Amino acid sequence: MKASLFHKKKGHATFLDRFEKLTLIFYSIIAGTYLITIPWSVNWQENFFFSLFPPLGNLGTHPALRGGISGIGCVLVVMGLKEIFTGLFGSSRRNGIKP
Repeated sequence: MKASLFHKKKGHATFLDRFEKLTLIFYSIIAGTYLITIPWSVNWQENFFFSLFPPLGNLGTHPALRGGISGIGCVLVVMGLKEIFTGLFGSSRRNGIKP
């Protein structure tokens, strides 16, 4: 039986496996970068909801909340970089899958 791009050949990653991994890497790095930078920008302070509900604006501009959101962004970026480096150094071979 001939193996296609979408069917797993024993011990090999398929096209969809690689596409899924690349999508995860792309999403985590982009979303993480966004979450790191946006809480400290002017757009964050001039948020529509912050002007609509002043108590929410006081909470939203608090440095601890901004730092927490940036921390989540850092975790996402590190997760994306980890996925890149595990792909480059072939740790998938430990799972029995060849690149």
